[in-house]
Amino acid sequence: MDVRIRCIPDATSELARFKLDATYTVSVDADYTVSSLAAREQGSPTLSFPFSSFVPRKIFSATNLSVDPTVGRTVSLDLVNGDVRVSGSTNVGSSTADGQANLFVNSLLTTAAANVGLGANTTANVTVGHVSRWTGSGPLVLGGLGDAHLELQSDLHRSCAIICGPYTAARATATHAGVTMADGIGSNATASIRGVWSTGDLVVGNRGTAVVDLLATLVTPPFGVSIASAAEVTSNIVTVGVEPGSSGTVRVDGSFVTGFPNFVTSSSTWNVLGSLVLGGNGSVAGGTGRLSIGSSNTVTVNELFLMWQGGTLTLSGGGQLNVSGSAVLDGVLEFSATNLQAGNVFQVVSASGGVTGRFDQLNLPALNPGLSWDIDYNATNVTLTVVSNSVPGDYNNNGVADAADYTVWRDNRGGSVTLPNDTTPGHRHGGRL
Repeated sequence: MDVRIRCIPDATSELARFKLDATYTVSVDADYTVSSLAAREQGSPTLSFPFSSFVPRKIFSATNLSVDPTVGRTVSLDLVNGDVRVSGSTNVGSSTADGQANLFVNSLLTTAAANVGLGANTTANVTVGHVSRWTGSGPLVLGGLGDAHLELQSDLHRSCAIICGPYTAARATATHAGVTMADGIGSNATASIRGVWSTGDLVVGNRGTAVVDLLATLVTPPFGVSIASAAEVTSNIVTVGVEPGSSGTVRVDGSFVTGFPNFVTSSSTWNVLGSLVLGGNGSVAGGTGRLSIGSSNTVTVNELFLMWQGGTLTLSGGGQLNVSGSAVLDGVLEFSATNLQAGNVFQVVSASGGVTGRFDQLNLPALNPGLSWDIDYNATNVTLTVVSNSVPGDYNNNGVADAADYTVWRDNRGGSVTLPNDTTPGHRHGGRL
């Protein structure tokens, strides 16, 4: 069923509930207002709003927006090319039905408070297209009692008026007054960010399990050079893995390097304007909280960086954690790098306000014989250094120079084999035969 609703300029308000039970195409010649926009699936239709006028975008206003499946079904609502404004509540997957709710934002969307995956046993997805924007003046809950996923996309785009301009990488944008992920016990929430996201205060795993991925995208236009773009996320106060039994993870590891002729690196970044807490909140320990930073990525914390015992900091060589305030350490440090040799130095954290505490556990890469790790807790930073622990004359590399090493030397005398801890094959250490 395809129902076309066409409004004339003097009839732009519909006070009745606008309930979507099938496939609707809404052609808006003037701004249109409904008291309640509800999409409920019967069968498996896609509920599409292809707004015909792109510039200026026509306004479609609703007091409330609901995308909610019936039992065991899937409902999808696609907002295309319009300026959709919701003054009241926005709910995607709020029922307790064992179904799936999808909201595709390919337009401008303005909401107040929004809930995605509020209902138990419901899966809810919100996808914001690469030339689209979601502005939320109220808080966003991703995963109230059910499962929720948010995706901000990036892709090729070019503007065409009289002539078409060059291709660029366009990124979805979203702004919220606060985001809580996995609010309820047993809930799950994920966010895949390739665009620009301003979260306000961010809770990643309040009582459930939540994961945020800051990703990068590499796209190639027709007959052109590949273009890279990456996520940019800005948050206020951040808590990861808040309540006991919860789990939160933030991975900042998206990166691409484009080739000739531009050689541009695009890496995801996260700027925390307030404090960042892993494994609890600012007062007490809680669940498990993990921050993972890739080798080309940067996380900036403008106030306190606090790790409780349930916190884990995962770094790849070259990843940067820069703290303008103080850093209080505990929990686990996981580090990875390749081609390690004596003299390599890696900065784990830099904190202008000072470093206190120690990591409770270190998970570091295995080193070649004769090398070891040294961790230095300095006043304003923590570093890892690969050091040589070789003993001159320790030809069997067991940590001491003794009679057994003479046997090894004697057996290799006159040969071209370089023994451990000896760069003069065929000679006694420190002299000739």
